[in-house]
Amino acid sequence: MSPVRYARVEGVSLAYQTWGEGPATIVAIPPMAQNIELMWERPEYRTMFDRLGSFARVLHFDKRGTGASDRTTRMPTIDERVEDVRAVMDGAGIQHAHLLGVSEGGPVALAFAATYPHRVDGVVLVSSGARVHGDATPEQVAAGKAWNDAFAERWGTEESMTLEVFAPTVATDPGYRAWEPRYERQSASPAAVRELLAMMQVIDVRPLLRSIVAPVLVLHRRGDRAMPIERAREVAAGVADARLVELDGDDHMPQVGDVHAWLDHVEAFTTGSVGVRTAPASPDGARAEIRTMGGFGVRVDGDEVPPAAWGSRQVRQLCKRLAVAAGHPVPREELMELLWPDELDMVRLRARLSVLLSHIRRVLGGGLIADRDAVAVDLAAVDLDLHHVHDALARGDDEEAVSAYAGLVLPEDRYEEWAVAARDQVAFAVIGAHRRLAARAMANAHLDAAIAHTSAILELDPYDERAHEVLVGALETAGRSGDAVRADERYRQRMQELGVRARDLLPRRGVAES
Repeated sequence: MSPVRYARVEGVSLAYQTWGEGPATIVAIPPMAQNIELMWERPEYRTMFDRLGSFARVLHFDKRGTGASDRTTRMPTIDERVEDVRAVMDGAGIQHAHLLGVSEGGPVALAFAATYPHRVDGVVLVSSGARVHGDATPEQVAAGKAWNDAFAERWGTEESMTLEVFAPTVATDPGYRAWEPRYERQSASPAAVRELLAMMQVIDVRPLLRSIVAPVLVLHRRGDRAMPIERAREVAAGVADARLVELDGDDHMPQVGDVHAWLDHVEAFTTGSVGVRTAPASPDGARAEIRTMGGFGVRVDGDEVPPAAWGSRQVRQLCKRLAVAAGHPVPREELMELLWPDELDMVRLRARLSVLLSHIRRVLGGGLIADRDAVAVDLAAVDLDLHHVHDALARGDDEEAVSAYAGLVLPEDRYEEWAVAARDQVAFAVIGAHRRLAARAMANAHLDAAIAHTSAILELDPYDERAHEVLVGALETAGRSGDAVRADERYRQRMQELGVRARDLLPRRGVAES
């Protein structure tokens, strides 16, 4: 974790951190309340931060009265928060940057872009808008105040409402639920939260939108209940150079759900492209290993992932389906058809798929690459057994390919079409490698090697007539007549099962190369 530093503004110390060495510079403007030190404790935040740092120098900070910054007697206004952004940028020696405004930080990012256009390369809004609340009747205002009071009263306690409202994906995660109250207590007091919520009801920077000249990227999940997507659409319609990307998912908090789906857009917007990701597999740098050959299994940092960690059979099946693709993207539509073949509500299904993908990321510590259309295993972050076989075959290294092959792919999924296809494809390719190795062995009179390779072929395909022929001939040539006779009997039995007339193999004294 990067050290915490302080910038001074109007007698107040603002805590900030910087990390990353990418080509872009990003200043993240905080939401309602956070603590930049404690955030690093959760793997969800670390995944998000590590990804941002892979393509940018990143600065984030705690606003006045919250987190590691000075606690104040009142919460800052929008104007003061704009000056706070300028102060931390000056403190970190940042002349200009892309602004990343999350939730309530979005209006501040927009106001800063309108106030200091020469210091803004672009603006990214995530789960945000120019205002937090829409037009309301007196009755709705009263109901909103009552809800704010209830939220503030439960803040920092075991009855906290935060995850249910802002992060439904992890609302039932025991570890996250246990951590959240302490994080809230270290982020802001209940009184500060009550004041912040009241201020959020009146925040509205829509009059500034037309004066923003920087490009603006607006990213919003369609199912976000805390910030309706209409707020994002307002910004996209109000800024001259704005683009709206509507994402699948229900979470308001950006660190949960399908994190890389929106981070891909941020990377492309700030750097011009999306590079290969090498995110660590877990907070302590552990690497995930996925086995498909001989039966499905996953290890993280050398420890086997227990079945209970997956949460459901659907999550395991989804991970299996992605694994047998060996790093190639699988269309989201195909995944949804696999998991929910009888359902047609695509909006709902996309959100449900995002939840399952998030669960896989939690198990693997990342490990997936996803965009709006497809999902793939991230081979830079996951050690996938199938990849070793495919890679060796692509390089023409038959010895390494047969050595890496550890058995049938997902034998437990005997009838799943996608598993059968992957199983047969790999087995056929490995048979080809054994056949080439057997031919080279026979050409060099390495009979033991030829016998081993043809025997391996027959383990995978007992009806391979060419392999039977080479095996019988190699055994006979090696002087192992008894073994040759038994091999010939097995050959005849297999041909009889196929209804094919067996040829006479034993009289042969020369053995054709396979």
